[in-house]
Amino acid sequence: MGQRPCDVEAFDALFEAHRAPVHAYLRGRTNHSDQALDLVQETFMRVWRSLDTVRSIPRDEQRYYILVIARRVLNDVRRIERRRGSVQSPMSDPALEVAKVEPLGSLVETATVIDEAISKLPEDMRTALSMSVLGGMESAEIGKVLGRPASTVRYLIYEARRRIAEEVKA
Repeated sequence: MGQRPCDVEAFDALFEAHRAPVHAYLRGRTNHSDQALDLVQETFMRVWRSLDTVRSIPRDEQRYYILVIARRVLNDVRRIERRRGSVQSPMSDPALEVAKVEPLGSLVETATVIDEAISKLPEDMRTALSMSVLGGMESAEIGKVLGRPASTVRYLIYEARRRIAEEVKA
């Protein structure tokens, strides 16, 4: 069985429309950029396998369906990590270690402080902030994905930004 050109075009359109919010969601949940990218890839592999189902969903609901797939992928990975006992500390990201060892100037130092402040945020704040900033999602959209009211999401984003600002001032 070969791929139909319309399948490839439909998948490409889904990928372009939803990759940023999916990446933001997974980046917020994992706090590891490389792991988030791997999970985005696995998410869209599953989207490809269920392309007919995704296309049958109304366009305005497709993002939420794809984010549910992303949550399942993340849960699967976490379950495997727990079995193996290989859950990493958020601060064990090699990129952060390089930045700590070799600061290249005040901009890099500030970025490092911001990265560290973000990694210290509770997961719900980090996820809401990532989905807003990296994913370009509105608080109502984020709330729908996280199962929280939009007002709570706005508070989480506000509080995350406030905490980051405090860390940068210190």
